[in-house]
Amino acid sequence: MLSGALGLLSTQSGSLIYHLIILLVIEAGLAIAWGQWRRSRDAWPTGVTVQARTQFLALAGVVGLRVLLVIAALIARGSPRMAVIWIPPMERALDVISLGLLAWAFVPLLRDRTALSISLLTINTLAAGVLYLILTVAWGNQVAQSDAFFPDYNSSGQEWLWVIWQIAIVTAAIVALAEDLSADAFRSEEGTLSLVAFGALFLGYLLHLFVLIGILPPYQLPNIATWTRLGRLIAYPMFVFSIYQGTIASLSSKSEELEDRSQTSMEQIKGLVNLFEASRKIGHSLELQDVLEGSTQSLGQALNADQSAIALLEGRQSGQMRLVSIYNPTRQGRGEAVSFPVNEQQAIKHVLNRAREVQINKREDNPELRILFSLMGSAQTGPLIIQPLVHDDSAFGVLLVGNGTSGRPFTASENQLSRTLAEQVTAAIENAREYQSLETKAQQLA
Repeated sequence: MLSGALGLLSTQSGSLIYHLIILLVIEAGLAIAWGQWRRSRDAWPTGVTVQARTQFLALAGVVGLRVLLVIAALIARGSPRMAVIWIPPMERALDVISLGLLAWAFVPLLRDRTALSISLLTINTLAAGVLYLILTVAWGNQVAQSDAFFPDYNSSGQEWLWVIWQIAIVTAAIVALAEDLSADAFRSEEGTLSLVAFGALFLGYLLHLFVLIGILPPYQLPNIATWTRLGRLIAYPMFVFSIYQGTIASLSSKSEELEDRSQTSMEQIKGLVNLFEASRKIGHSLELQDVLEGSTQSLGQALNADQSAIALLEGRQSGQMRLVSIYNPTRQGRGEAVSFPVNEQQAIKHVLNRAREVQINKREDNPELRILFSLMGSAQTGPLIIQPLVHDDSAFGVLLVGNGTSGRPFTASENQLSRTLAEQVTAAIENAREYQSLETKAQQLA
């Protein structure tokens, strides 16, 4: 089967089929890259946009080079001797330029460094162009002096130069891709396919080199590098499939991002509903104890917390705090009001002094937290939010919300919700105290 493929590629009709297949494959990759670039240009991250744009421009360049080769072949068709002089070195030069474009499109090291890649591409393209002009003149002189009507370009010294150049570019691309894969920077189906594609090109050039050395038998027709053509027939579809896999990965990433946004929106809606329900319960009564117990329960339920509590200073200048209300569904009974020195809870002291919340989003096993969670009826410590209750620019107490049982960290939206509820609890407590004060005065006047 392999010998049959090599024989077909060595014929004139096989050459036509080869060029058509390569052109169609590249155009397919060009269409996929264009679609990805259009989708990513406005809405997606810069990295995805750069990758799609680079691959589109590189494949457009490869298509342009293929079209240039076809035009040159059509022009030289009327003169077989002129075709022998122009086409073989042109095909090698255009292949060297194409390899530079492919490395730019599929090697992240080049793709992500615009200045470096453009510099290398320019040097590679100009060098190939200048060398083509020089070598074509030299090859034309050899053809004129040759006794054979169709001298073989593969047997010339120029072919060695082109093959070594091609192998150098492909080897550099393979090494760069392998380093990215080993460093987990580009470990994906796209990167693996690109590496295998460059490997197929390398194998084709290596086998062609074996033909030049004499290890493998010579080709049936002169000037045609059959092994390199077979390598391209394997590699180019894999490059296109690599672009396709990258597109699928980008679409999957975008879908996950939309799901995350949807989940965030649902959490925000849930938070608003919980806020409304908690606000209704907090302002339901003017009795201070009812307000405290209702606030603690509403706070715990709104944040889906394992424990919640309210601690108030025993007098504005006092160094003592009293845990006046505790919500813990797993504990039997209501729990007793317990006093503790503020100096024994540095986190609470910090909140009271600065009138700013403190959020501890991981389990910290220290004596102060163990005592605090124990007072709230939990045998374990966990994530904790301490929100100040501030009136007239002075903190008179704190809200405590903990997840000592589950250990679940609090989200940013839950922290914001606790801040809003702290403001409402403050207002409710002050209203209840005003009501209690007025009721006391009314009883005294009566």
